[in-house]
Amino acid sequence: VRNIEQSNPLRSASNKIILTIESSVNISETSSIFIHGLSQLEIDSSVEIDILVPQNFSLSFCDASNVMGRGAWNGQNLSLTLCEGHSIARATQLVIRFVVRNPHFAVDGSNVSISCIGNYVFLPALMRASKEIRYGVVDGSIPLLIVIPSLQISVMNQSNPLTMASNLIHWTISAACDMPSGSSFTVTGLTGSRSQSSMFQLRRHDTIFNSSALWEVGNGTLTVFVVGDGLRAGFAYSLSFDILNGVRAQAAPSVSSLFSVHSLEGMYDGKSDIECIETSKESIYSVPNGTQPLLLHKPQFITAFISQTNPLASSSNEISTNLSVDCDVIAGSS
Repeated sequence: VRNIEQSNPLRSASNKIILTIESSVNISETSSIFIHGLSQLEIDSSVEIDILVPQNFSLSFCDASNVMGRGAWNGQNLSLTLCEGHSIARATQLVIRFVVRNPHFAVDGSNVSISCIGNYVFLPALMRASKEIRYGVVDGSIPLLIVIPSLQISVMNQSNPLTMASNLIHWTISAACDMPSGSSFTVTGLTGSRSQSSMFQLRRHDTIFNSSALWEVGNGTLTVFVVGDGLRAGFAYSLSFDILNGVRAQAAPSVSSLFSVHSLEGMYDGKSDIECIETSKESIYSVPNGTQPLLLHKPQFITAFISQTNPLASSSNEISTNLSVDCDVIAGSS
């Protein structure tokens, strides 16, 4: 038996490699098992090794300094050397686990092989990779199948393009991978607001989002946190938040997002690329493209005339006005 799988296929994330091996012969102490084909991973030169063995069976590997419970990585191969007094009996199935960090780029997968030098010599043989979903990624358990987290849907709009007005921003997203609790989204480019930097409450949101988000007015940055059961790949989620529009008219800024996928395996999270957010471009309040986030229009009079019918003192007088504006004026306006 020589099987291998990984737990996390996301770029830059901590990833647990899991080996399941079983030998047809006894492997004696100080023999070394080598794992080849992991060179694109970031691995500590002395990596902690976790071993699941049958009950009442004791086994440990040593690194180059004879530190027990560790393997040695030379940048190309991982060597697992049996400590003195430790051996592997034939037909004993071992599960060997260790944590690495994925590369910062996408990889299509890699062939991983295993060999052994000791009382027996095993020439390199390909390991069998499992093909299961990991973090919502099909075949994500294949070693070194590394993908860049991305959004399948990312659409944002606003409710009010008029300067000085309260404005409800709405964002709908769908990710191509699972995002467990502890993940986060960062939206940048929402400039032109008067809302001060603070933690504020989302107006409406799916339960996978924390109700409190972090707002930084300088560069228009919103950070939203994933909680609870987390976000599932391929499902659409939405959130809304209120901001105060600025005092000056402006064209719609370029808005983008970046997100981090919390890793359940270690300290490094999966990282997306910076992605442009698609914006709605419908008219609202008779402002063309007014649903684009932070496109701000300053209402103005197109015409403004006033006249009277009688200039004489103490006389009745009818005052007439003729007004037209360049945007809709809804009930309740003054």
